[in-house]
Amino acid sequence: MGVTGHIEVGKKEVEIYVKLGFLLMALGPRIEHEINRFCDENFGPAS
Repeated sequence: MGVTGHIEVGKKEVEIYVKLGFLLMALGPRIEHEINRFCDENFGPAS
């Protein structure tokens, strides 16, 4: 609740789109950090 989004997977890239509801906007930077950390750990760092 309060979050919508989708993931697009290509041959060489993964794009994640997230829209946070009003109550979660304050957590946006932390959520973005965790998404980036997860992707780096599982797919390697962005080039």
